[in-house]
Amino acid sequence: MSANTIYYGRRVNTFDPAIGEYLGTDGIIYYVGSRVTVKVTEQLFFSAGAAPVVESEFLSNTKGILKGLGVILDSTGKELFAFYPESLIKPANKNNPKVFTPLANPTVNNNAYLLPGDYEIVTFKPLIDDNYDRSAGDFSGSGGHFLIQGSAQISLQGNVVTTPATSPPVTQTATPPPTNPPPTATPPPPVTQTATPVVEAPTPTPQVPTGIPYTLSYSEGVKGWPSFYSFNPDFMIGMNNYFYTFAGANLYRHNTNDTRNNFYGVQYPAKITTVFNMDPLRNKVFKTLALESDSAWTSNMSTDIGQNAAIQNSWFELKEGNYYAAIKNVASTPATLNTFRFRSINGIGNTTGFNVTNPRIFNFTVPIDSIIAIGDFLYYVSDFDNQPKLAGVITAIGTGTITVDSTIPGATNPTSNTPLMLAAKNTLAESHGLLGHYMITTIESGSGAQTELFALAADVFKSYP
Repeated sequence: MSANTIYYGRRVNTFDPAIGEYLGTDGIIYYVGSRVTVKVTEQLFFSAGAAPVVESEFLSNTKGILKGLGVILDSTGKELFAFYPESLIKPANKNNPKVFTPLANPTVNNNAYLLPGDYEIVTFKPLIDDNYDRSAGDFSGSGGHFLIQGSAQISLQGNVVTTPATSPPVTQTATPPPTNPPPTATPPPPVTQTATPVVEAPTPTPQVPTGIPYTLSYSEGVKGWPSFYSFNPDFMIGMNNYFYTFAGANLYRHNTNDTRNNFYGVQYPAKITTVFNMDPLRNKVFKTLALESDSAWTSNMSTDIGQNAAIQNSWFELKEGNYYAAIKNVASTPATLNTFRFRSINGIGNTTGFNVTNPRIFNFTVPIDSIIAIGDFLYYVSDFDNQPKLAGVITAIGTGTITVDSTIPGATNPTSNTPLMLAAKNTLAESHGLLGHYMITTIESGSGAQTELFALAADVFKSYP
């Protein structure tokens, strides 16, 4: 009958609002009558007595049929069980007022059980057929057969806990037929709108200073921040041409004696950091450092390719009013992987064998170059990680042998009989300067005495690999 499509979603009283819509996989929009969330507390196995079921109850003493429709969803909204289309649902009527329609052989992911968790049962407004052919919106007819009463409910049989439904239940009572029903169609039920919750502003996390505190000074002359001071006062003020600070409940007046960089009884060094970055696209070798100063400063240097160097203040030589010193690579024994990129590394070849006692003698069939010298460090390439390992310090060199002291710290025994051998000179004594595109230099004076520095220079030339 045509009434089958007219009455989709009509329940008892035609003015009862729906609480939403559901688009079925058959392309039909169903009005939702109720939504109930159930919690499966333990694994629910399906059987003849425990399966998803829909109950349809026909409450009118007249002709017609009523079918219950709906779905069961998981917590993500995925449809697990469908009680539609209507051809699959048994009808209730006057002669058979209460009908149960269980799902045959229900499964989830090919399993005949539900895992513990939350599931949503969505029951549509019942499908009603009053056995009269009518057009949409036509509620006329003798006896008011369009007022068929009935209800439907979907449930899970088993160990489940039901939470309150999202909408209050609708009390269904018989309504007498209107004496003059309106000729216009009933407007569609409104769609429920859910308010967006207001999110509270997060509480800001306080920022706790880390590292060594210092004081930063501003210069009106250069309109910038030129200096960092090691003192960290509780309060500071300038008054009567003097600078005062408070620290630890004590009052201090600055710049009143000849000792420099001594704050609150602690002596700090003076430090200046600068960058040598001339001709930045070319790789260079930084050979020497020159200070135009009245005293020598300790210096530390590093480049962009990971090389490091240091110059003690006692290494500087005073020549024609300036201090000069060669840049010395930082010594490291055993050598680090970065060290093996230096020019102080020389390959020898594979040894033909060695003894396991100390002093350890390595034999070679290749000639040993004269660049290898006593005092160099001998390394072998490990078979396990293909990395150089320290074998010892060279104490003697023969025609085809190299003798090492293998008892020095860091020395190990080769893991194969014929490893590849190489020698590394003392990076501090055999320094060739620092290699890189630029060099970061920090000079430091910790004596506390007054000193003046006018300029800092470096001897640099292009690197030719």
